[in-house]
Amino acid sequence: MGKQRPSEKKDHSVRFLTRETIPLEVQLSEDERIEAGKSLGEALQEIDELTLDLSAIRKQYKAKIDKVKMEVSRLKHMVNKGAEKKLVECEWQTSQDPDEDDVKYLVRTDTGEIIGRDVMTDEDLQRSLDMGLPDPPAPAVEDK
Repeated sequence: MGKQRPSEKKDHSVRFLTRETIPLEVQLSEDERIEAGKSLGEALQEIDELTLDLSAIRKQYKAKIDKVKMEVSRLKHMVNKGAEKKLVECEWQTSQDPDEDDVKYLVRTDTGEIIGRDVMTDEDLQRSLDMGLPDPPAPAVEDK
């Protein structure tokens, strides 16, 4: 006697042993296919939206990382050079040397160090001449 196919029924009586639910392919109705198509479209739309959100979040985190990298660079410079960049008040000053009457110097007010040198402009020369004169009087304020 050969092997019997599962779809072939035996001649003898069948006794129930157990029941099991297993996944099998089942043909869909037209309405079920349409509903599945709608769900597919919604899922694809959600993927697109989430992808855009992810892109925006990546940009935000890249900006945060870049900010921290700039701080790391600044701190590395401080550690390696023992100095840091700060805003320092400076003054343009003229020389008392008569041989340098057309030269001005940029001087740090915190240390007195000369950090720059330039030729005086006509405006600078006029300003240095005006320095010896008293300030003009303030305009009078009328009482009302």
